[in-house]
Amino acid sequence: MKLSAHDQVFRNPRICHIDPKRLELDRVLINLFMLLRYNGQRAIVRVGRKLVTIERSGAQNIALVDLIAKHPDKLKGFDQYPAITRRWLETDLLDIVFRGVSDRETIAAPRPLHLDAYRLRNPKHCRDYNAADQLFSMIRYGDLELIAKLRDFLAAGLDPTTRKYDEHTALDLDTLLILRLSSDESVSDRPPGAETIGKEPPLCYGQARLMCDDIWRLLTYKNKVPRHVLIGYLRSIMGLHLGLYMLKLFQLLPGWVNTHQTTDDCAQCRYGPSRREHYSRCLYRPLMLVDMAEDYRTRMAELSRQSADAHYSRISDYVRAVFAMNQLLLYANNARIAAQRLTPIPQALQLLDSPTEGFQAYFQVKINNLFPPDDDKEEETPQEIERIRDMALPPFEKYIELIALKRTGFHRRYLTQLVDELFQKNTEMGAMVQGKARANGRRFHLGSRLLETLIQIAVLEPTGTGADKTFRSHPMPIDEFTRWLEERYGFVIDGSHLPEFADADIRDYEAFRGNVQALKSRLREIGFFTDLSDAYNAQTIRPRYPIDG
Repeated sequence: MKLSAHDQVFRNPRICHIDPKRLELDRVLINLFMLLRYNGQRAIVRVGRKLVTIERSGAQNIALVDLIAKHPDKLKGFDQYPAITRRWLETDLLDIVFRGVSDRETIAAPRPLHLDAYRLRNPKHCRDYNAADQLFSMIRYGDLELIAKLRDFLAAGLDPTTRKYDEHTALDLDTLLILRLSSDESVSDRPPGAETIGKEPPLCYGQARLMCDDIWRLLTYKNKVPRHVLIGYLRSIMGLHLGLYMLKLFQLLPGWVNTHQTTDDCAQCRYGPSRREHYSRCLYRPLMLVDMAEDYRTRMAELSRQSADAHYSRISDYVRAVFAMNQLLLYANNARIAAQRLTPIPQALQLLDSPTEGFQAYFQVKINNLFPPDDDKEEETPQEIERIRDMALPPFEKYIELIALKRTGFHRRYLTQLVDELFQKNTEMGAMVQGKARANGRRFHLGSRLLETLIQIAVLEPTGTGADKTFRSHPMPIDEFTRWLEERYGFVIDGSHLPEFADADIRDYEAFRGNVQALKSRLREIGFFTDLSDAYNAQTIRPRYPIDG
């Protein structure tokens, strides 16, 4: 069986912009900064673009040490300590690929501390596999006003006319140096091309609006927390929402394909961040049992592993649904069902219930093309393929099964890596951990930095709307915080009240109670929770940075 490029096409921006690969969130943010700068357009990469290096290693390179030396009046003393300057650049300011391999070590990009940091990237080593496109699409359709708000924060200290430092805005040393270097004439980029990124809306508007609301809340702290800390918060929350978006797609797209239609709620998504029933009403919400303790041998850790396995097991159904949706859209557009525009996904799904004349014949021809008569007859066809060919299935379903049989393993491996990276597995900013032992498989677990980020969001309540949106901080009872995590993100700390866990036994209820105690211990460790007594109203989470709106 020979697959053509049209048979195995997978990435479709109308479904998801991301090309499933292992990615780095710092590089995703760098590419997002470029899209924010040019309202969804990429800057043109010049042919023969100079390579950005730390020290000069070729006549055509842009050496950062040389750029520092060009500004002795602004960057005083750096030229006297070149070894320290180089070490500072390597350890604190630059994302480096093949770190430690002397003949391959290369700069990918600076750390995402300023909007113009993307100008110092090496595009070949700073690939984000279109994850920035997905983020920009979610921001564009989730809250268009947020683009300008986010751009203003990230471009602090930048003169809009000269694109240089304005010489009066207070910035930390790391950000100031990146701004000085990126504003040099030798690293200027060309104007963007005509193509606009993120024109395709996300399949789930609710997740996009929820992410935008989280970003609004975090930007409230821009004058309260150090800049690099706040950008770390933004990095964590964007990665988290991309991960949650993928888990939702693993259920949503197969659900649409199986029922041959989208739901009314998805067509007119009403589950915005101001609605407490956001996740409780969504048909495709991902519910994740989160183990807040560190011991992987407990009952709660086992339940969390089962929850993670259930979500990752849906990847195969998602891969098959993507192939099915891509072929439906390809057929609908080729058949000119929609004369001057792309066929909407709901209309393409209707082909499964009401196929046009020639629909099944079209896919029978595609099946025949998979097995050309001039194939080597001595090559034995695998039994799985023969079984599918002998099944009494309509040609469309048989064709999709044949494609999925060959390609599911490949895409499942890379989708697994993608979700692991988006949830920042085994880091303090992540929502998942996994050990090396077989018994210590993936389980949902909130790292301390991510938990801190979520608390900073949770203790804010809105006091305005639109461009006048403001927030004020307020104490939050611990049980209200656990409900908030569940309703907003699907993170379940205590599942004893949920119908999904109605068959829980006494061991499960004990595990849920212990998990709440583990959450309280974690909150004490990071300084957000002090239970003054056993009274309900004394067990509250207190804001670290008071905000009065």
